[in-house]
Amino acid sequence: MTIGPRFSRAVSLEVLIGVRLMLMLPLLAGCGHAPPLSAPVGIPMLHPELRIVVSQDQAVTFQFYTEDAPDSRRFVPTDAIDLTIKRRDTGQSMWEIVARSGPGAQRVTYGVAPPHFQQREPRTGPPLSLEPSVEYSVTARAGGGLGVEFFIYHSK
Repeated sequence: MTIGPRFSRAVSLEVLIGVRLMLMLPLLAGCGHAPPLSAPVGIPMLHPELRIVVSQDQAVTFQFYTEDAPDSRRFVPTDAIDLTIKRRDTGQSMWEIVARSGPGAQRVTYGVAPPHFQQREPRTGPPLSLEPSVEYSVTARAGGGLGVEFFIYHSK
């Protein structure tokens, strides 16, 4: 299955580390200006890319896909082991779940923790309600990769 780039802005841990190192180089070297962002980070892509597909039919659902091999661009369903939803404007954590044992989940519905998952945020009770026309971020780990997607909630 091929999923187009509009579905996710996924990054690997190596890229995140490389970008952070690249942005910190001026501080470490004391030169006062950052190298161009197009500079190669020198870290190979070891983990496959993770994509998150957000659907808003009857409920908000998240599905997870990973490359079948690094840089293959062929995506297959995979099990997420954690999921975090935050408001993009304030950074407020809306809902966070993590697999405590057993398999992850290929599909998660907002507010419904799959079997073998534990809700971490909020600590008790249901997650906060999503607000119409507000942008949210969803972050997940699955298949050895880290994925991030943004969506605007449209109430039904």
